[in-house]
Amino acid sequence: MGVLKSSIKTLKKMSPIIFMEYAPYLFYEHGSNIKEFNNFLKEYNYKIFDLNFKKLNNVKVPNGSSTDIILIKNK
Repeated sequence: MGVLKSSIKTLKKMSPIIFMEYAPYLFYEHGSNIKEFNNFLKEYNYKIFDLNFKKLNNVKVPNGSSTDIILIKNK
């Protein structure tokens, strides 16, 4: 979340496509949570896609695991 929060000025000016590793366990390790991540996406109008650009409503990964996702701003 820290990297996303630090990019708020850019996200307000531009609509970059964001490629990231989604690892829910790291949210908790760094003082955040999944709800905060989802609120951030909603506030900045981003949607989640898999690497084949298929829209995802929920990202499910096994505990302690991660997956790659793409965030695209809905215009």
